[in-house]
Amino acid sequence: MKCIFCKEDSSSSKSIEHIIPESLGNTEHVLPPSVVCEKCNNYFARKIEKPFLESPFIVHLRNRQEIVNKRGIIPPRSALYLDAGIQVNIDDQDLSIYPSKESDVDRFITTLLTRKRGTLISLLHHPKPDSYLTARFIGKIAIEALAHRFIQASLTYEEIIENKELDPLRSFVRYGNSSEQSWEYNEREIYIEDKIFHENGSYYQLLHEFMFLQMASNETIFIIAFFGTEYAMSLDRNIIQGYRDWLAKNHDKSPLYP
Repeated sequence: MKCIFCKEDSSSSKSIEHIIPESLGNTEHVLPPSVVCEKCNNYFARKIEKPFLESPFIVHLRNRQEIVNKRGIIPPRSALYLDAGIQVNIDDQDLSIYPSKESDVDRFITTLLTRKRGTLISLLHHPKPDSYLTARFIGKIAIEALAHRFIQASLTYEEIIENKELDPLRSFVRYGNSSEQSWEYNEREIYIEDKIFHENGSYYQLLHEFMFLQMASNETIFIIAFFGTEYAMSLDRNIIQGYRDWLAKNHDKSPLYP
């Protein structure tokens, strides 16, 4: 068995790989042990998924949508406690407010005890994760989703490992780029983040959905949507102009909803 990223032996790997992190609500799209080796699995968790999931934009998105982490906890909102000049967390589950940093506990308590009232400032909008980190995050999901499709079709994913056309994206995701030149992707909102869908008498919310689009030029585009925001990335080239041209010809309709 070989890892689909580093191509090293992965037969001793014992961890399943969540294609989309559990902290974004994914419990079903997983890869069995040995598809991704332990070393790559741990690297992605520390260097890509953790900083992406802990960015203020994603934390507040998870808070608004009440998505629990592995420990069953909804991430708290952050705010500025103006009177003490410190950042605090607002936990909506147990209706508590506490300092974000342990070193601010004494100042927090002292200010509470000496003031009759205080002011909290909470931002309504937060900057999104930087494009370089997001590109690696989407690229990692794309390669794993491709392996998932092969396994679903009862095909060997060895073709993915040996496919040299995937090597540039594979290298960018696993090792980054020394010049931090990003892999281009297209981002746009295709529906509101808490949209409720109705089908066959059932009401539900889509946390994420993905697919592959095969272009007439033989270019493969990976499309994924989280809470109504669609990301598209080419598996073959580090530019996304081909997909933008496709959108222009198809009245900007998402391939997820043909």
